[in-house]
Amino acid sequence: MLQDRNAAHIHAFTYRLANRWGVRIYRFANVGNHIHLLIRARSRAVFQRFIRELSGTIAIIVTGAKKASPLKKNSQNRGFWDHLVFTRIVHFGRDYEQVAQYLIKNLFEGAGVPIKKLLAQGRHVMTIRGDPPSAV
Repeated sequence: MLQDRNAAHIHAFTYRLANRWGVRIYRFANVGNHIHLLIRARSRAVFQRFIRELSGTIAIIVTGAKKASPLKKNSQNRGFWDHLVFTRIVHFGRDYEQVAQYLIKNLFEGAGVPIKKLLAQGRHVMTIRGDPPSAV
């Protein structure tokens, strides 16, 4: 998912889809074999529709599968994704900041930066702050 063509297409499609469903993206991290999203959806139903369409389209983008010729199952009889979507509710404030920081660390690891080694040496990861989320 990090090949230039795929990464740009996945990034653009994710934001287009979020706009269509009214989902707010606070953080987006494509790590190569998985994606982290820190988002806010209006409802569970909207979230489910957003994730369903996003995961299906990412599989199509990466594999090049077409509706008439779908992706064949691999040797372990699985499709594109190995696992179901992992989600958790994040509360604004400290919890939000910790998850946002985790996404940044994960981006470094996806880019091949030995972040765990650097942190063990006492180095720090700079916090990147965007617009603070508004409580609605």
